[in-house]
Amino acid sequence: MESPQTAEYFNTVEGYKGWVTQYNISHWKRQEKGWRTQVISGDINGTTRRIQAVRFPTLKAALGHWVQGHEALGHIVTGPLIIEKGKQIAKHLSISEDSISFSPGWLASFKE
Repeated sequence: MESPQTAEYFNTVEGYKGWVTQYNISHWKRQEKGWRTQVISGDINGTTRRIQAVRFPTLKAALGHWVQGHEALGHIVTGPLIIEKGKQIAKHLSISEDSISFSPGWLASFKE
């Protein structure tokens, strides 16, 4: 399958729409030999990471604005503070506590 057909296919698969483009595929193909060399030599490991869509984009945007605002004021914004504010914003947005876990993994994902 050529790059255009591969990109077209992935744009029909939920979770990949807009992420896998012909440009990305061509770029990955050019990089493949170098990556394989690095994996074989042990410079990097061969694990993969799944691209995951944001479940609550409004929460992420609101919390992101809050963090940026406080950092612009020179405030130190810690992980526990981000989690607490995230819980408050989620409650305000009527996101149930059962549908989101403000775990260390969630925090790491939010910071990316």
